[in-house]
Amino acid sequence: MVSVNTLHLGFAQMLFINNRWKHRWYKDTRTWRQRIRRTTANWSSVMDDLIKAYLGWKYPRSDKGLSLSPSPPTAESYDFTIQVIDIYSMHTSVFIQRGEDSISPSVALAESGYLGATPENPSLAISFKTLELYRRLRLRKPSFSVEAFAKVICDLYVVGSAVLVILHYLICY
Repeated sequence: MVSVNTLHLGFAQMLFINNRWKHRWYKDTRTWRQRIRRTTANWSSVMDDLIKAYLGWKYPRSDKGLSLSPSPPTAESYDFTIQVIDIYSMHTSVFIQRGEDSISPSVALAESGYLGATPENPSLAISFKTLELYRRLRLRKPSFSVEAFAKVICDLYVVGSAVLVILHYLICY
């Protein structure tokens, strides 16, 4: 349970941040069309590889020759840990093994069943299973909003509304 002092401290921090940045608010002069074009251009560079990685994850081949033992660590390791949103496992982070022949971190994430928030250097990922759940919910109830789904995830992960904006963006785009 949250104490009153914690609530006052959070309000005081919010008030301090609002007063501190009050005069440094810059207007973004880009149009919505420019933002969409930039987003499309960024994702298009890795889209074909992401599609192949997703299909490889969704429909694994039995003759792939996977080994159960992890590869020995090298001096230059490409593996990384990333924060994730997975409504089924409720994990907050996962370790992604990335080989030397991996094209990008986004492709390595897709091969592991996650979609990164950005195409270049993702710091947050959402599982394909969670996105599939949202898709099926929308099929049955079209009025079910992205915001409502993001709030449910925030409630499950016991996080505040600051993460809501990131989730909303991640699910929408």
